[in-house]
Amino acid sequence: MVGDRGGPTGRDAVTVLFVAANPAATSRLALDEEAHRIERELRMAKYRDAFRFRTLWAARPVDLLRGLNDEQPAVIHFSGHGKHGEGLVLADDDGETVTVPGASLRRLLAALPTAIRLVVLNACFSSDHGAEVANVVGCAIGMNAAIGDIAARRFSEALYSAMGSGLSVRSAFEQAVAMSALHADRRIGRDVEPASEPPPEEPSAQVPVLHHRRDVDPKTIVLVARGQVVGEAADSETGPSVSATMNAGGGAARRGKSMAGDRGVQIGRDAVGNVITTGDGNLIEADITATKREEHADPAAVDLVRELAVIRTLLLSVESEHAKKIGRALDDADEEASKKGQGSKDELGKALDRALSYAKSASAFAVTAAKLGPHLKNVVAWLGDKWTALLTHLA
Repeated sequence: MVGDRGGPTGRDAVTVLFVAANPAATSRLALDEEAHRIERELRMAKYRDAFRFRTLWAARPVDLLRGLNDEQPAVIHFSGHGKHGEGLVLADDDGETVTVPGASLRRLLAALPTAIRLVVLNACFSSDHGAEVANVVGCAIGMNAAIGDIAARRFSEALYSAMGSGLSVRSAFEQAVAMSALHADRRIGRDVEPASEPPPEEPSAQVPVLHHRRDVDPKTIVLVARGQVVGEAADSETGPSVSATMNAGGGAARRGKSMAGDRGVQIGRDAVGNVITTGDGNLIEADITATKREEHADPAAVDLVRELAVIRTLLLSVESEHAKKIGRALDDADEEASKKGQGSKDELGKALDRALSYAKSASAFAVTAAKLGPHLKNVVAWLGDKWTALLTHLA
């Protein structure tokens, strides 16, 4: 059954679904310890409030289907055994082993109504299946050989610690690889038949492999947005800068008036409210005037491919019933970006308009819109003034 291991329940939470399978006929793995380590790292992470951790134990194929539909996770983490050349090992109704090949997993994930941002297959010989899955979800991690149980746990621990700190999937993966290499242990592996499996062709080769589609850059995939920690300013790259000057006077401050001893205070982004608590505990009123500094991009300096990749990542992170339509519209935009001429610019603009129209119907789009702003403005600068209407989707 799916179990709640804590975390926020809001719609904006990043749900991590931990799927575990260790049928009786396979060697015992410390999967509960792996789940504990992942949950601990997410609870201790800088952006801990942004995550929701769920578990699915002794998973059968039908359990996997139900768990995916019920939880609609952003991250799927499979922990267990893999069988060389066959697939991931789950249990059947009698507790016996049943393998799920990568092609079947790919078809299952493609049929889900929501966007999955990352799949982690922490099992032996799962790299080929990760490559299959990446064609659908965009980004997946698999193992290209046998991996020891201790190394597998260390890999997971480091991966989620880094992603919970706001690092990209690429950076988190590289840190996790380094950590697992320090704990290589082949005594208990995550393959089903270790005695009969061929050794890897290159014993020193890196076992974890990060797969991604050509249109997806793992460096741009960040599960949480900076600014989701209470009191922290958002990342400067996620929106136009905002400055504010607060005129605060001691004692009985007069709204809108300057007083002797007033101090101008510069704050990084948004200011909310009109009361300040001073260091000595006194409350003073403050008038706050915020001014946005709009920066207009030079069309010639716009990296269109990068901007479209970031827009794709952000739009597909929105839990929308129109996820497939959003993806198809973005595919059209990418195709037009590879062409030349004003006609292609217009078609690109139309494709983005469709993608944004579908995405903005999602309840959580307002959060994503703030991060989309600077990237969409750069694309509009490249498209030309006739496409400034695209920015109205962010309002």
